[in-house]
Amino acid sequence: MLVSFEPLHFVIALSPLSILLPLAWRRTHSVWYAACLAAFWVYLILLAQAVIFPFVVSLNSAGPFSLPINLVPFYFGRCEPLSLCVQGILENILLTAPFGFGINFLWKVTLRRVAWLGLGLGVLCELAQLALDLGMHSGFRSVDINDALLNGFGVCLGWLVYHLCLAAWNAFKIRNML
Repeated sequence: MLVSFEPLHFVIALSPLSILLPLAWRRTHSVWYAACLAAFWVYLILLAQAVIFPFVVSLNSAGPFSLPINLVPFYFGRCEPLSLCVQGILENILLTAPFGFGINFLWKVTLRRVAWLGLGLGVLCELAQLALDLGMHSGFRSVDINDALLNGFGVCLGWLVYHLCLAAWNAFKIRNML
């Protein structure tokens, strides 16, 4: 049985914002901060949707199943066609780049800390897929160290894009002040 992410799940996942947004407002009195928090929360919901859903609930839990796991960094197996591997690499990077960009709106994060956050996010995504596959007795998702590494790179890339945009914005403001 295939379980997918339904609109009701999205509405339920939005419900913590009813608590978070007033707390953010009380803390900062900034509409901008509250809006960034809401946008970041929606991104996290969509990230969870991409990582977890859909999943298969196996009705035959007694039989053997195969769980594809790759723990060899930078080993992508046979990539045929090559464009499929490139697409997978880009998808893993782009999946988490918004995290690296958005985290800066909520907290000041150094590159070193964001690198660890990125790696942790990638590992968390892979562990969630592993736990789901083991718990549902399904080999629907693969667990791959490369995904975790590429997710970490995506977070760092998002952080870098944020800081480049910030530098450009500051240069624009200074130039227009003179």
